[in-house]
Amino acid sequence: MRAHPQHLQHRTVDRWSRTLPDGSPQPRNSRVSGLLSWSDLKRMLALSVALGCLFAFSGCGPVTTASVISDAEHDISEVRSLDGEKNAPYEYTKAASYLHKAKELQGHGLYEQASTYARRSRLMSEKAVEVARLAQERNQRKAKFGGKKKKKGPPSFTPSGGGGR
Repeated sequence: MRAHPQHLQHRTVDRWSRTLPDGSPQPRNSRVSGLLSWSDLKRMLALSVALGCLFAFSGCGPVTTASVISDAEHDISEVRSLDGEKNAPYEYTKAASYLHKAKELQGHGLYEQASTYARRSRLMSEKAVEVARLAQERNQRKAKFGGKKKKKGPPSFTPSGGGGR
């Protein structure tokens, strides 16, 4: 069945009755090239954005956890380079324990908890770095200026009034 030529002519005249400022024709009705309406396009755009977000964020748990654990491992290696086992033993041990727990939880697929422990490890590593740097500075000052020398003899004044000699 064919459409009447008058109908087609009316449709094309109606579609391109307005022009844009540059002289190009602008459709008058809400159809885009006769296939979809603007509301259909908006729905399709919203659906594609939702699907894109779903695919983009579907792997976030493992990816972000692996990233945080990697950062924590780097922080622990920095503490080791500052001799943190000796200079900041409490902070180093706590950071290493948190990192171990984070890796264990990641292995079981508990990514949120693993990420929490990895962040705790990073915080303790930062504290360990501070303590280790302070201890190194203190040791450098001791090496440079030497320790205080203690007098080996009795004090020159004693509370009993003996004068110390």
